[in-house]
Amino acid sequence: MGTHEQAPLTDTVCMFSDANTCRITAHVRDGILIRITPADFSDPVCKGACEKGLSAQHWVYHKDRLRHPLKRTSARGG
Repeated sequence: MGTHEQAPLTDTVCMFSDANTCRITAHVRDGILIRITPADFSDPVCKGACEKGLSAQHWVYHKDRLRHPLKRTSARGG
């Protein structure tokens, strides 16, 4: 895919569930999330997305993100 071509778009919702469910558009290239923008929506109340949702790309690819379940190494409650 050349640099002039636009990445495929996927409409979805914000993964951070606060009082609202923000509609966002994920720009994905070769299976990698490259950008998040607010989705176009006909209702003016639902236009826009919170900063948490727009920064989700950094959460997904952060070097300290857990990638597997934690394993308990001591007694429960210890």
